[in-house]
Amino acid sequence: MVNPLELLKARVEKANYLLKQKKIGATIYIRKDAFFLRAYLPSKVNPNWNKLNQQWIPIGLKAETKNISKARDLAYKLGAEKASQLFNWELWLEKEEYQPPTKRKKSFLMKDLLPDFEKNYWEDPKKDKENKSHQAGFQHIKNYLTKLNPNRILNLKNVKELAETYPQKSKSRMEIAKQFLRLAKFAEISDLKEFSKWSIPTQQAYKPKKRKKLDDKDYFEFIKSIRQDPQWGWAIAAMFVFGCRTSEVWSLQPYEKKGRILGKMITIDKATEPDEWRTAFALEQTWARELNILDVQKEIVIEELEDYDAATCKSVNDRFRKWLSRQCKAQDIKFMPYDLRHAYGRRTARKNISTVNAGKWMGHSPEMHGSTYQEEYGESDILEVVDNLGL
Repeated sequence: MVNPLELLKARVEKANYLLKQKKIGATIYIRKDAFFLRAYLPSKVNPNWNKLNQQWIPIGLKAETKNISKARDLAYKLGAEKASQLFNWELWLEKEEYQPPTKRKKSFLMKDLLPDFEKNYWEDPKKDKENKSHQAGFQHIKNYLTKLNPNRILNLKNVKELAETYPQKSKSRMEIAKQFLRLAKFAEISDLKEFSKWSIPTQQAYKPKKRKKLDDKDYFEFIKSIRQDPQWGWAIAAMFVFGCRTSEVWSLQPYEKKGRILGKMITIDKATEPDEWRTAFALEQTWARELNILDVQKEIVIEELEDYDAATCKSVNDRFRKWLSRQCKAQDIKFMPYDLRHAYGRRTARKNISTVNAGKWMGHSPEMHGSTYQEEYGESDILEVVDNLGL
């Protein structure tokens, strides 16, 4: 027997496929028994078409098959208004959000919240309950959320007490802050603003343990030896010369201008939604040419902000990391993909590139750049600078 919800999701996916083919820039979602649109739009508070973020738009329609065509028509309307920059939040927010006919009193007890949170999580059309990677992702979240007693209320006081049972700046404390903020947003708790003010700095305080670093020339020689792999070789080379995050490499578009190789990519930071493109400079230029960076070979291609899908990227990233692990094991080398980003950051410091410029190239703040990469600037880096200057 066909599951009605699965049938509805399939029809919504078909509608979204057509919207994507026509590059409408809006997607239909099911949330709490209602249809919503999702699109990159200006902020409700300070609209700025140069700074777009993913936004939820209520359209006042119950999530059922007969309303899909209406939702699709509204997506076309939204896309046209977005393209002409005539979109007006006030006009769209006049549409009342659909409310189910019966609504039970909201409970903020963990034992009541978690089943609803899980149900909502799997209602996302981008999540597949049969996908092992998606299952692992949810289990990771659940492992932290279940650390709070099921008979306790979700609020800042209780979560802070739980977090403080773990060491400061530890990964466990960071994950508790992160995952409970996710739950707090879903539950729309009364102290959400204060919760965010505590959670975000707590997440940012975490710093992974420093790993033993390879020399840049060792990285280069290793990457050169595996560059010819048709599936993953270009990606590892691009991460090395551009210092990008693993998820960002699939949007990276290298090009040459005035005899220099640069790259354009979407900034994908875990702390924020992907909302902007940035340009980076290839370091070293000779390495970029020797690794044939302009000959692009990607597992997936992301050409627009709307093409980015976190679940797809995670799945591809997992396969990429497994491949890299096998290559490292074969050559008795130990490093993680993120080490290449750190190596790029140290190169910017050795070349005396300002933290402002280096931060922009790498997609983070000057403060983050200074505290992360210049902090790692050590004796070997100093000696290399001195040798290059002939001192």
